[in-house]
Amino acid sequence: ILQENFGDLLFETRIKKTVRYAEAPVKGSSVLRYDPTGPAAQAYRDLAKEVLDGAQAREHA
Repeated sequence: ILQENFGDLLFETRIKKTVRYAEAPVKGSSVLRYDPTGPAAQAYRDLAKEVLDGAQAREHA
């Protein structure tokens, strides 16, 4: 539904819910600290890079 309504406004990176993703807040932690090498943590790093790359591209446009 988001893709249909917002298309190009969405980031390419998708954060998939994993068991570790769900466990992290229960343990009082972010997924980046709780499971730093897991796929959810990697997805958040990828999203951060995508956001920063987009911001830098706008600065140099």
